[in-house]
Amino acid sequence: MNPETPGHLFAEASSHVLAVTPTAHWIEYLDLARAILAEPVEIVDGTITPRGLGLGLYRDEAAIARYLV
Repeated sequence: MNPETPGHLFAEASSHVLAVTPTAHWIEYLDLARAILAEPVEIVDGTITPRGLGLGLYRDEAAIARYLV
């Protein structure tokens, strides 16, 4: 990741990396996984607050089952 560019696509992981990158001041947030997450990322007053252990991602198994082919 270039430290002068924002994180892309995976805000849950990028927010951890960018928090310790002194030249990174913003993150691009694309809400791609909301449909299958039990607790999607919420941005409040421009801040992403990690939840839970690790990346704080918890799958919604029922939602995932709806997308199975």
